[in-house]
Amino acid sequence: MKLKGFKFGKDKELLKKHTEELELTEKYLPVIYDTLSEVIFLLAVESDDRFRFVSVNQAFLAVTGLTMEQVVGKRIEEVLPKTALVLVIGKYKEAINENKTVFWDQVFAYPTGELAGAVTVTPVLNAQGLCTHLVGSIHNITKRKQMDEALLKSEEKFRLLAENSVDCIWMLDKKLRFTYLSPSAERILGFKPEQLVGTRLSSHFKKKEFLKFGVLAANLIKNYKDFTHLTFETKMLNSKKDEVDIEITSRVLLNSKGKLIGLHGLTRDISERKLAEKAMQESEERFRTIVETAPSLLMITDAKGNNLYVSPNCEEITGYTQEELQGELLWWVHEDDAQRAKELFAHTFRNGVGYKNFEYKIVKKNEGMRHVSSSWEPLKDEEGEFEGIVFQTIDITERKQAEEALQKLNEKLEHRVHDRTVELEKKNAELERMNKLFIGREIRMAELKKQIAELEKDDEADKKAGDKTT
Repeated sequence: MKLKGFKFGKDKELLKKHTEELELTEKYLPVIYDTLSEVIFLLAVESDDRFRFVSVNQAFLAVTGLTMEQVVGKRIEEVLPKTALVLVIGKYKEAINENKTVFWDQVFAYPTGELAGAVTVTPVLNAQGLCTHLVGSIHNITKRKQMDEALLKSEEKFRLLAENSVDCIWMLDKKLRFTYLSPSAERILGFKPEQLVGTRLSSHFKKKEFLKFGVLAANLIKNYKDFTHLTFETKMLNSKKDEVDIEITSRVLLNSKGKLIGLHGLTRDISERKLAEKAMQESEERFRTIVETAPSLLMITDAKGNNLYVSPNCEEITGYTQEELQGELLWWVHEDDAQRAKELFAHTFRNGVGYKNFEYKIVKKNEGMRHVSSSWEPLKDEEGEFEGIVFQTIDITERKQAEEALQKLNEKLEHRVHDRTVELEKKNAELERMNKLFIGREIRMAELKKQIAELEKDDEADKKAGDKTT
């Protein structure tokens, strides 16, 4: 320590004061030295680029896991890992040769594990300007390094996720300008990501569509503490200025202090889904039109036989409304056919098989008995499990009445044919009798004629014989 303004022999009191201060400093310096959380060490500079530990604080021992005996008085190559020596010696020589404090980051392997440190080394010169010692410190940045590595890994994962995502991942600033887009932007919108960065979101929507998103985004930004995300469907313009059906999921983007810096989210191309939905809607409309205009009654039941759906024309066939027919299947079957109906449906629900053209009678509300015919097929899920049945019924009363009328007519015709047949049989018998009489008479006449001819022949012969006698 240099005592400025001190003159020996003139101010012993001043000497005493400075001496006490020096003693106090020397007394408390080790305490300060050893209570620092920073790693501190002092190296002696020897010839041939050799360096020896003169002193280290307790933080050095705690971090490295070494003892004072393993460090103090030892050369650096006896203490430091061999993998670290080349860089360390190079930095020490740089500090000595350039007479400056040198900084660098380095990882050391010690019994306690790997230590990542921000190292500082400062040269100490003697009166001749030669470097005799190096004072060093190491700030433990192991946690920071670990966080940096974790961040790098996280960024790498994000990069891989973004680059391989089917959906477009993006970020916007508070003015709704793109700051990042993943490669899928080109597949969905036809733009390369770099073409969109810096552009305003509004320029990629028709005004009507952007107003919907703009209101939602503004509300999200304004109330981000209470309302952190939104999901909605809209249409976005692609590179050809055609509208593409998309689904946007957006969340607020906060910095490390929880302050809003923008929005981030993903955009999904839902064009195929929209086409499928449109096709399904058209199919449902066609199905509804067919069902509502068809003459047959359509019902769908669950696996327990409860009606889940009844077509609107049910009242025309049964006399009951859709609401009245919800519930148990076929409770309106006529008692004559109720048992047979129960047996057939029990077989279907038990074995998962359908049935064709089951004809039976029902009791139509306010009209009495009607004839119907039903067919049904089982409904099964993707695993083949029975879920219910699709049931179709048509009114066949008129057909039945026509069949009954035809049957009665057939019966009448059969009676008339029978009576006519009997009458014809009688006349045929009379004709046959008359024929027999006529035939017998003809035979007798032929016989008489033959007898007369023979008599005439004999008479002629007698006459000739008499003439000769005379």
